[in-house]
Amino acid sequence: MAEYPYIANAAKIRKFLETIQAVGVPPKLSIKYVASLGFKSANDRPLVAIMKAIGFASQSGEPTERWKQYRN
Repeated sequence: MAEYPYIANAAKIRKFLETIQAVGVPPKLSIKYVASLGFKSANDRPLVAIMKAIGFASQSGEPTERWKQYRN
C-alpha cells in the first residue's frame, strides 16, 4: 500500500500555495525555507513532502517547472 503525505491542518496547504505565488522561486525547498515563509510549526513540516508528492518539487527538493508555472 502506498503512503501519502498528510498535514494535520489542510488549510495550511492553501495558505502555502498562496504564499509561493507571492515569493520568488527558492533554489531548494526545505523545512528551513518553509519556516522562513512563516510556517514554523512542526505541523507545517509535511508541506515539503506534499509539494514533492504533487510535483512542485523534485525528490531532491528543487522546484520543478510546475512550481514555476503555478506562480504565473
